[in-house]
Amino acid sequence: MPLNMNWKNFRSIHGEEGSRSKFENLMYDLLCYEYPSEKVHKTDSSRGGDGGIDIFVERDGGVDIYQCKFFLDKVENVQWNQISNSFDSSLKTAKKDDIKVMKWYLCTPFISNRDPVGPWKRWNQFVNENVERIEESMEWLDGARIIQKLEKPELGDLRVKYFTSDEIVTQKEGAVEKAAYRQEKDKTTKIHITADPHPKVFISYNWTTEEYKNRVLNLATRLRNNGVDVILDQWDLKPGHDKYAFIEQSIRDADKVLILCDKSYTKKADNRSGGVGAETQIITPDVYGKHKQEKFIPVIMETPKAVPSYLKSRFAVFYTKDEKEEFLALCQAIYGVSGAKKPPVGEIAIEWLTGDSSDSICSKRFTLNKGDRNYELGCYPQGEKGEVKPLLWRVLDVDAENKKALLITEDLIVCRRYHEECENITWEDCDLRKWLNEGFIKEAFDEKERSEIALVCNQNPDNKKYRTCGGNVTKDRVFILNIDEANKYFRDDMDRRAAVTQYVKRSGSFGVSSCNYTTLDDRNTGWWWLRLPGIGGNHASVVSADGRVDVFGRYADNNDVSVRPALWLNL
Repeated sequence: MPLNMNWKNFRSIHGEEGSRSKFENLMYDLLCYEYPSEKVHKTDSSRGGDGGIDIFVERDGGVDIYQCKFFLDKVENVQWNQISNSFDSSLKTAKKDDIKVMKWYLCTPFISNRDPVGPWKRWNQFVNENVERIEESMEWLDGARIIQKLEKPELGDLRVKYFTSDEIVTQKEGAVEKAAYRQEKDKTTKIHITADPHPKVFISYNWTTEEYKNRVLNLATRLRNNGVDVILDQWDLKPGHDKYAFIEQSIRDADKVLILCDKSYTKKADNRSGGVGAETQIITPDVYGKHKQEKFIPVIMETPKAVPSYLKSRFAVFYTKDEKEEFLALCQAIYGVSGAKKPPVGEIAIEWLTGDSSDSICSKRFTLNKGDRNYELGCYPQGEKGEVKPLLWRVLDVDAENKKALLITEDLIVCRRYHEECENITWEDCDLRKWLNEGFIKEAFDEKERSEIALVCNQNPDNKKYRTCGGNVTKDRVFILNIDEANKYFRDDMDRRAAVTQYVKRSGSFGVSSCNYTTLDDRNTGWWWLRLPGIGGNHASVVSADGRVDVFGRYADNNDVSVRPALWLNL
């Protein structure tokens, strides 16, 4: 069924406050579809505001600015003052950074009927007063035009993402995307997901007490509210219908059959008595041969567990307490999404077979292979309350000749500024480099571990696109990657995504507060610094939450970008 792409529905789904950030995220995702994603940027909101710029798109000679205002019910004097202030601020920000504003867009869910009076008249006055301050033109993308853009067939994922409150459907859409990625990158990984976003489910149960019937009714209602098309006799079996024909047809039509098991149901199923016995006679042949195993799902409704004989060998889902975790497990079973994540099959260490490999290193203590994950070294606060846990590292490269391995943390371990002041700065002199090589190294590693971290010479390339100087060669023990390394050692954007720890979430990572991207294991991602200057000397490049290398960068004193340390380890 089509989604209700109505802006009032959008607000009811996300709430008044949440709708503002969700609307901005929607526009960002939409622009990433319309333009090369590396040219679309969300701006820095940590420095006392966004400078009047929510989103901007790079163009030859300048940028197009998109100002997002979640004005839904009206655009009157108060709203026009906000629009005007944002426009003025955006021009000041652009002038400060010596950037030309080519076009300026106002984006609102409010739909203007373009009457010669009211908001449309006020907009035309606003344009006439300000259009000469920019290079080209100004446009109002109202709610109707935005919906029109979203109706393109290929944007179904965005429609589901922003115009449904059904968490299960949203998770399924993300799982489908990730399944495709996994199948492309790892042929050994297989995920089975129900094709229909609204699977049809028949519920088989025993009518006992009114209380139990109401419990079943509540479960069916809860499932329907979460995108499942439930067939239930209390709704669908009408007077005059043939009960057994209804059961047989419902089982045949359903994608899944939930068999709600309690003592009463089990007894009648085993004795083939009553309506449950009739259903059992219909279901049993299907269970043993006609359909895929996952079509029939036993659901344990009480303890101690009671299951009909013909289902005893089946994996069952528990729904004894009607709790959120049990409901989630049931939905995952219906949608075919496994709660446990199956890790990919690792590579065989070459030295096991040949005794030699340029992609692995043997030492007296252990073997490291290029691509290894979750190698433990050092400790650092990672829990929500700052609990210290072992740091996990990925092996990016090995130098077999010199017996060294290049490691990078699996996660983003801290939010920290590249430099404390917003000024022209290179990696050589920035505060982040000083902290990594003086503060972090002492806090995270003991004396023996520190002695195994190699002192290396790092090249710091220039930003060729924006012609900013990378600075001198530096000697570092702990560092962050440069742009060449970020492109070399990761397969693609998805592989570059890095999750934020609970410790980072507490301190406010950009990826958590403003983005909706996740890693393959469904953890929130964040932005992380690169040791490459951005568009100006006061910017540093980053890897964005979606895994793109962003050479435009962010202000060096930005406090919501995270750090992903790297080092060469002597073996």
